[in-house]
Amino acid sequence: RLETFTNRFVLPDNGKSCRMACGQTFSLITAFGGQLYVFGKPKATGDNIMYPKPLMEISGWTMRSIACGATHTVACSEKSTIAWGSSQYGECAFGAGGPKSSANPKLVDDAEGLVANSCAAGTGLSMVLMNDPVDKFPLYEPPEDTPDVSAPTGAGAKRKTPASKAEPAQKKGKKAAK
Repeated sequence: RLETFTNRFVLPDNGKSCRMACGQTFSLITAFGGQLYVFGKPKATGDNIMYPKPLMEISGWTMRSIACGATHTVACSEKSTIAWGSSQYGECAFGAGGPKSSANPKLVDDAEGLVANSCAAGTGLSMVLMNDPVDKFPLYEPPEDTPDVSAPTGAGAKRKTPASKAEPAQKKGKKAAK
């Protein structure tokens, strides 16, 4: 057995039933038959969780993969994908008409019934590797009024010539007049 938090929390040593994910302000661990534990500061408001606390909303689910973003979490179960947290850029995949965030774990309806092998999350993004074809997901089309990002505009568009390539400056004072 691998004892991580002395006399408080024991992880199994077989390496198969344990998954860990670390986010910007919180961490997750699955152990003991898929029970998910959270600690750190998983929500912007509220107290820190100093010791692993079971997340009872998804108790008993077998997690294939878990991932923590800066402000959200994604978990892949047998035939479900679950997400929760802040979803400012759609990272929880609740869809265009769905909620912008969820304080509690919520099924991703579009991925229900599909086998998700693994997931990853970061600041403003989530990725899920699906086993099945996902033709039912809409393809993102950027709006046509999107500005061309190849040419810089606005502040910082013009750069000064580096000092090494600039012409030498005129000397100031009496010596410059001679």
